[in-house]
Amino acid sequence: VTQNWSDINHPDYADVRGLFADTLTGDLYVLQGYSGTKALVIRHPDGSYSTHQNIGPFPVFKGIRYKGDLFLGGTGGLVKYDSITNNYEWFGNINGQILEMFVKDDKLYIFGAFSKADTVKCESMAVWDGVKWSRIDNYPTSIPEFDLLTIASAVFYKGDLYVGGVLFDQINGGNVSVVRGNGSSFEVVTDSLRGPYDAVNTMLVYNDTLYMGGLFYEAYGAPSNCILAYDGTNFHQLGKGVTNLDLAQVMDLEIWNNQLVMSGNFSSVDNISASRMAIWDGHKWCGFGGVFQVGVEALTVLRDTLFVGGGFNHIDGNPPHNLTKWNGGSYRETCSWPVGVTENVEPKTSLIRVYPNPVVDIVTIDLSGLKQKSNISISLYGIDGKLIKEFNPKNIGATYQISLKGLAMGSYILKIREERNTQVVQFEKI
Repeated sequence: VTQNWSDINHPDYADVRGLFADTLTGDLYVLQGYSGTKALVIRHPDGSYSTHQNIGPFPVFKGIRYKGDLFLGGTGGLVKYDSITNNYEWFGNINGQILEMFVKDDKLYIFGAFSKADTVKCESMAVWDGVKWSRIDNYPTSIPEFDLLTIASAVFYKGDLYVGGVLFDQINGGNVSVVRGNGSSFEVVTDSLRGPYDAVNTMLVYNDTLYMGGLFYEAYGAPSNCILAYDGTNFHQLGKGVTNLDLAQVMDLEIWNNQLVMSGNFSSVDNISASRMAIWDGHKWCGFGGVFQVGVEALTVLRDTLFVGGGFNHIDGNPPHNLTKWNGGSYRETCSWPVGVTENVEPKTSLIRVYPNPVVDIVTIDLSGLKQKSNISISLYGIDGKLIKEFNPKNIGATYQISLKGLAMGSYILKIREERNTQVVQFEKI
């Protein structure tokens, strides 16, 4: 449904590798890739554009503001960029590529694949305090346990530094996708993310949960396919994750309207159609509609608007190409069943009936098929998976009735649990 994606084409958009929403100026920085394209296109709040052919670290992957200055990182290292004069200066003498940057505690953190910043030896990560470069906290110059080949993502979570990408375990051998540092040493977060092709491409912290996206599959021992939630101790699945696994991977994560948006190279999530884009509301996945020709690499939110960039030349065979924005439509293609409602499997033989369906005001639950009617709990959900009310009836008989007065017409879900059975029933209120 292309009408939900706005055509904001510009002739210089090509192979978008990153997006930076500059909240200071309101500009959107479109960071680009292949030789022969403009390295940088700036979309201004008034709809005008500035384009720049030669930016030092081309291709450019990341942009960030630090102490009022704009920094751009990419394959060639790091530059400080003046968007007014269109001048840039190399910064930090980084001898490799930068794939991740963030600011924390008034310091600029950089990650990627390099071995020094100015004269400071480092293992693909360094920090600038406004005066000098240094290793991050007290981490040693060389980390003997892991060869940090490429750091694609990094984040602080619950006081520890999490580093993801393509790493190598020099002690035990094999690939490692994510490690955790406590200020003096690193450790493997989980042995389940050590598959032969595993990589954690992106990480994001929201509501005290660490989300990880990348290339990892349950078939190789990962806790889920391409997307995970982590609470500091345990991993949690978000539905079934990505469900087409032919080199599928998640490339970027973003929070938009208090929901998790992911993009990458995939066509289905939780067994529903989701072309390169999907959104998680805490209970279920939904697709955005429209078929992106190839992968979506970058997401950002500027003034409450979701912008999407990548190598795609069309959506549903039509413009836009390489950069688009959600136009405010309410359409969601297909949504999966709410996870919080269906974590228990319905019994093969139904012992509980719900009638009538559709219903006007009173729904009746027939429990006569149950031998025991103690310890029964009943939950009423909206079709979006949000809990409306819970019931814990005492001295229940063969039937139990629930009033639906005051509820809008539409689809609802009842989840009925007793000691040996759980049943989920969807019904319509008219």
